[in-house]
This record gives sequence, C-alpha cells and structure tokens, in this order.
Amino acid sequence: MLPHRIVYNPLMTTLFNSDIAVDDFLADYWQQKPLLLRGAFPGYQSPISADELAGISCEQDSNARLILESCGERPWAVEYGPFDEERFSSLPETGWSLLVSDLERLIPEIKALQSQFRFIPDWRFDDVMISYAPDGASVGPHVDQYDVFLLQTWGKRRWFISEHPTQDYLPDTDMHVLQHLDAEQDWLLEPGDMLYLPPGVAHHGVAEGECMTCSIGFRSPCSGQIASEFIEYHRQSLDEILYSDAGMRRQSHPAEITPESLARLRRLIATVTEYDDAALARWFGEFVSENRSTAHALTDADADSSAPTLMHNPCSRFVFTRAADDAVLCVDGNSYDVSTAFAEALCASVEVDMTSLRSLMRPGDAEVIEQLVDKGCLVSDVD
Repeated sequence: MLPHRIVYNPLMTTLFNSDIAVDDFLADYWQQKPLLLRGAFPGYQSPISADELAGISCEQDSNARLILESCGERPWAVEYGPFDEERFSSLPETGWSLLVSDLERLIPEIKALQSQFRFIPDWRFDDVMISYAPDGASVGPHVDQYDVFLLQTWGKRRWFISEHPTQDYLPDTDMHVLQHLDAEQDWLLEPGDMLYLPPGVAHHGVAEGECMTCSIGFRSPCSGQIASEFIEYHRQSLDEILYSDAGMRRQSHPAEITPESLARLRRLIATVTEYDDAALARWFGEFVSENRSTAHALTDADADSSAPTLMHNPCSRFVFTRAADDAVLCVDGNSYDVSTAFAEALCASVEVDMTSLRSLMRPGDAEVIEQLVDKGCLVSDVD
C-alpha cells in the first residue's frame, strides 16, 4: 500500500513499474491508444474494503451510483446515492455494480495514489472512483469521453477493448450501453495491473469473482462547455459590444441576411473572443480550479496560518499560471496575484512547509495565505 503522504517525484522517468518512459507514453499513447501495464503497482492493496465502500455510499453528500443490469423489464438502470444500508441486503447475488467517485477527497491513501499521476497536469485531473462488482457483473460495454487509468485493486476483472466501436446503443436505458462490442483485445487484470484508455475507446469490464477497480480519471472540457463558461464569465463586458453596420448599403430585399451582414457578425464574434494571454489564463485557471464536487469540504478543520505545516483541503484545487516573476494562483474558482516562486511552492505538494514558503513570500503573499485559510482551502493536518 502506498503511504498516505507520498510526494510525486517530478524526476520520474519511467511509467510506474515498467520500462516505458513517461515521455514515450505521452508521445505515443496519451489520448491515442490503450496500454496495458502488468504489475504497475506490485503488491498494491485496496485502502478500503467492499463493506467500507458501501458504507461511504450511504453517507450524506457521497457521489455514489448503483448500476443494475436489469430492473424489471428495463435493462441497465441507475440509482444514485446516498443509499440506505438496507438497499444492499436487497440486492441480488450478481448483476449489479457499486461506483463511488471523488474518493481522493475522503481517503488520504487515495489522494496519495492520485499524486503518482502528476506527470499529467493537475488541471486535467477529474477524480478517483472505486467500483465494486460481484462475480460476473459489469456496467456494460460503453465509451467514455475522458482519459482513465484502471487499476485493479482487489480480485480480477476481464476487460474487452475495441478501438473502433460502433455507435449502436441500447434503446430505453438510463445509460449509454453499446448493443455490440467486437473486442480487439481481451485482458484479465489482477491486483496491481493497470490499463490506460484514451477517450473514445469502447471497453467492457466483467468481474471474475468479486473485485474492486480504481479509476483515475482525467477530464477534457468540451468546446461547448468552454465557450459557454467563457461567455458567461465575460458577459458584462460582452453586453457592451454592439453589432454595428454603420455605412451599410441599401439591400435589394429587406428580408435578406446579406453576406456583408454575416461578415460583420464574424468580425463581432472574433472581437468578443479576442483576449490577451493574461486574461485568458486567469479565466481558465478559475474555470478549471472551480470545485464542482458534491464531496464535503473540511470546513470545520482547525487551521492557523502561523502553523509550521498546512495541508491542501482534499476538496480544493490548486493551479497557477506564470508570467516572468509574477503568477496567478487559482484555487477553487478564485484567483490571486502572487510571486511565481510562491505559487510553485504552494502547489508542489498537498503538505505545505510554511517555514520554507514564508522565505519565498513577497508583500501581499501572506494575505493570500490568510484568505486561503479563511476559505478552508488550507487546513491543519487532519489524520
């Protein structure tokens, strides 16, 4: 088991316990094709049991789902937590799976596991999910639109993979389950084995005996979400920019939308999206650091900005952008102007050595620490 305070080594050259260089993985596999890593985490043991996972799914604010392979006459139904304990005693022997997300915010050992994937930028990280399935159960063949590492933590699960799936989904279901999956690969994963899947690759994982799988997911914001969030963020300034057709010529038909009008519209759209790199970076940092999880924050954790050590709240996101000696630190959707050295040190690890950090502070940085403590983004050690 990984110690719960393990710190990512930025000098790591090979991908976990393999002979594949990290740079080669990023160049040849990331967002391109699947990769099976046997013994990626040799001897790894799940930090929680199946019963403990079920217990978490019953807690308020848990992000949990039950996937049922049949619900009466309807296949593939979904139930959302939190659940009552009695729900588990009423489940059949198989044909269901329990999925609990955002576990890195609740379990220190899971947070430590997540830290091993920091060769991918922090802002791309989504969450860590653990799924439990009894023998023969699955969530059906499907396609995800995000990158994921699937680490087998207990038992065995067989994965069927297709890089060229059809788009024929089962009708009348709560999920996007494929009707057919012509597997090109068939891999049985045991504890410590891990499978990387890029977006768009169809996969079907079937438990062989009871099993638990840990999914480390990385999000790719879609263009529609980015555009709508960007426009909403800048709405006030955008509302001040009006369509202008001064000097236009009289049209041959009053109902026509002319090519000249479309050209003006194109220039208007270009104008409203023309932001310099600094403004774009600040918006994007606030956007990707925003906390969208239902997991509860440690708002009741005692914190003192004068303490020798502070911790990132497990529910908080810390990212930054740099420009010369200055930086914009973004935490949970808020931005702060700080020094680059300060931002780098604060974001380097979830455990912050305040003595070292203070030696890097410039005027104003101490106030940022006070604000982060007040907001609960930085907390005292909570074992």
